[in-house]
Amino acid sequence: MAKMMTSLARAMGLMVAQPAATVTTVLYYSDLLPRSVDFDRFVQHELFVESENFFLHFLVYFLKCFW
Repeated sequence: MAKMMTSLARAMGLMVAQPAATVTTVLYYSDLLPRSVDFDRFVQHELFVESENFFLHFLVYFLKCFW
């Protein structure tokens, strides 16, 4: 539970600091964003690749399943 809360706090911090990059990265990895060079410059691959970001992984897989 502590890891999820830490991950949630990190995700909220990213949403405050870099809202466009965070939303674009989540939509990109959930395949809801069209593959475009214009959008690709906003995607931050290091946000999703790091293993401690459980909340962003959960959000991406939730969107993949139900959207």
